[in-house]
Amino acid sequence: MAGHAPGGDSTTWQAVHRALCDYLDAVDGGDFDRLAELMEHATVILPSGRITGGPAIREVYERIQPVPDEDGRRRTKHHLTNLVVSEPGEDGSVVADAYYLVLESGPDGPRVQKTGRFRDWLTSQQDGWVIQEHRVLLDF
Repeated sequence: MAGHAPGGDSTTWQAVHRALCDYLDAVDGGDFDRLAELMEHATVILPSGRITGGPAIREVYERIQPVPDEDGRRRTKHHLTNLVVSEPGEDGSVVADAYYLVLESGPDGPRVQKTGRFRDWLTSQQDGWVIQEHRVLLDF
């Protein structure tokens, strides 16, 4: 069954979901050190280009991502939905497809900044699932 580990166990789905949520939390929180660590060996493919490795990913995200306000309130909030995780391949990797919605703070409250789809390739390592490639597809 797509979305679960072999045998119907949801452990893989939960762990992959956690890895993606950790990435989004680092982005929204402006925690670029954590982002670089999480994406150390990853490639991010944005509509504007490809970025490889934690330091390069950090550099780009520092330029494009609004950081939280001084009082700690975040200026963006990524929402991840409709996550489907493939069965692990022969090499143990999985593909995760999901929808995303980004809210951004505005003068009259939150507004939709963008929506789209993520396609991620992850591998299982001793300390959990690690994103190897993160592809961002814009819908609108």
